Amino acid sequence: DDEIRAVYQQLCQRAAAALHRDGGVIVDATFRRRQDVEAFAGVSPAVAHPAWIVCDAPPEVLLERAEARARGKSVSDAGPEVVAAQIAACQGRYQPPAPPLARLDTTRPVQELLDDLAAELDAKLEHTA
Repeated sequence: DDEIRAVYQQLCQRAAAALHRDGGVIVDATFRRRQDVEAFAGVSPAVAHPAWIVCDAPPEVLLERAEARARGKSVSDAGPEVVAAQIAACQGRYQPPAPPLARLDTTRPVQELLDDLAAELDAKLEHTA
């Protein structure tokens, strides 16, 4: 757990630096456990309250993707065993600490996801403007 915590803390430091340097940042991480969120958000006030975009897929799809990564040359440590353990530990849909800006079904084609995300974000911007 200390190693995982350190990874999320370093991710936060890098995100805060990118936010400061570039004005925005997208962080791609699992955040399956509350401790992961706390480790990330606790390092820098700049990223303490992230906006959430949740990517969902059915468990069988997640396992298929993990098996494909294990057969290929992936740098991900999320092989089939890790993904199966995450699915077992976190039954149901992921619920982020705050309402998500969008929830995407990643079994759909990428261009459809991007179009839907753009539309959802545009609608939220119009609502807050």
